[in-house]
Amino acid sequence: MTTEILTHLGQLDSRLALVGGPVLEAVQFITSRHLQRQTRSLGVLSKGKNDLVTEVDKGSEAIVSEGLRSLFPEIPFLGEEFGLRESGTSLPQTYWILDPIDGTTNFSHGFPQFSVSLALIENKEPVIALVVEVVRNEWFYAVRGKGAYLNGTPIRVSDCGFSETLIATGFPISDFSHLSEFQSVLSDVIRQNHGVRRAGSAASDLAYTACGRFNGYWEYGLKPWDIAAGILLVREAGGKVTDYSGEDFCLENGQVVAGAPSVYGELFKIVSGRYSSYLKQKPRG
Repeated sequence: MTTEILTHLGQLDSRLALVGGPVLEAVQFITSRHLQRQTRSLGVLSKGKNDLVTEVDKGSEAIVSEGLRSLFPEIPFLGEEFGLRESGTSLPQTYWILDPIDGTTNFSHGFPQFSVSLALIENKEPVIALVVEVVRNEWFYAVRGKGAYLNGTPIRVSDCGFSETLIATGFPISDFSHLSEFQSVLSDVIRQNHGVRRAGSAASDLAYTACGRFNGYWEYGLKPWDIAAGILLVREAGGKVTDYSGEDFCLENGQVVAGAPSVYGELFKIVSGRYSSYLKQKPRG
């Protein structure tokens, strides 16, 4: 992170500039361990089927959480690895939410796409977002009402005809109860566009949608720390994000359809149509 980027973070919101410090420290820690993978164990553990955690995830979360506790002792913290801190068991009105390495499976295999994702939630909505692509050293950030940026440059979603799109998704990894619906959506999309990519990091997928590398994105079964920051990035870049019902319950139910406005419209029709039977049976939110 350059001095110019840090200055810009402060111009957008002083809180964003402050959190840049511990996030940068976490990024440097992850980078060092990524480069040392041939000589030092990553401490890979399994939390469940295809749900990995490394000692580096835990170390990254510890760095950011301790930094946030020092900077904002009044704001609770929700992290993927250590859960909710300083606020009992229920989510408060305002809290930080962190994915210390989004793309842990990529990281554990040496596939160079993984990110740190941090957001500030107020009244169930992300108001500050920061996603750092570690290997590429790309800083995506946004403040509600003030736009979205990549390394200091404003970013916008890329709208186009659906036949010209590149769409991102994530494959089911542990819950295969709706595999047929997913396969139907995938079949519909790839018959109509330039292709579908599965990068392995929801935070990166949403950041790439915000800056126009992808035109749209859909996925199911996500956790709130996977997507909180990315949702704000896309919205502040001029895009649209909803769940599969067209509502704003993404953090609650882990469903995301996102994209530039017209691309979102076409993608949402495909996704909601293929999941229509499931959506009729399941309460929203």
